[in-house]
Amino acid sequence: MNKRQDLLDSIRKRYYDTYDEECKVFLYRLYNYYKQTDMETGRKHGEIFKSLYLTKNPLTYDELSEQYYIDTYTLDRYRQRYNKLAKTIIQTEQLQQLNSAYSVG
Repeated sequence: MNKRQDLLDSIRKRYYDTYDEECKVFLYRLYNYYKQTDMETGRKHGEIFKSLYLTKNPLTYDELSEQYYIDTYTLDRYRQRYNKLAKTIIQTEQLQQLNSAYSVG
């Protein structure tokens, strides 16, 4: 299955191409979130996230699916979930910055 380009892929690419510290912090923040959630749920989202977005040359979907014993379509759903959370966090933080910039105080 071909890997789609998405928000987190763009952030990963920017981090590895320019060593942008902001991108690194954002990716590790999400990784740590999933890693902590895995402690409660017993899942492997943290490791899957790390394999997708915190490696310079990530494996293909087929290779990752085989490594984690999940279907490629499940992996694609996970990728969509990770990107949805990333987009929500970015939008929320941008809104907070706008509110603080225009707040009277």
